[in-house]
Amino acid sequence: MLAQHSGYKDTKELYSTEVSSVLVNFYESKLYKTWDKNSKDRLKFNILVRNCGRGVSNNLSRFLIFKLSDFLPIIIEILESLVAQEADLETRLKKYQYSRF
Repeated sequence: MLAQHSGYKDTKELYSTEVSSVLVNFYESKLYKTWDKNSKDRLKFNILVRNCGRGVSNNLSRFLIFKLSDFLPIIIEILESLVAQEADLETRLKKYQYSRF
């Protein structure tokens, strides 16, 4: 209903347009480098990546100059940053635990 009210044919069309816009915004802003475990944008990214699937691959090329494969470098860069942040946090926590004794 929201998709049709917004002028899209179906939910997949709406989703594919929104996914591309959000991913490009995340990438260009580089704010993902400051996300923590509970950041709303990190949760949004998680949902987008987990659920984009066929909605993006089937519809994205019809509306934009991008294909799903065009977003893989963006997704990988963001994931690498998140993994590095988590590894760094674990390292800092371990150092803190050992320094207390």
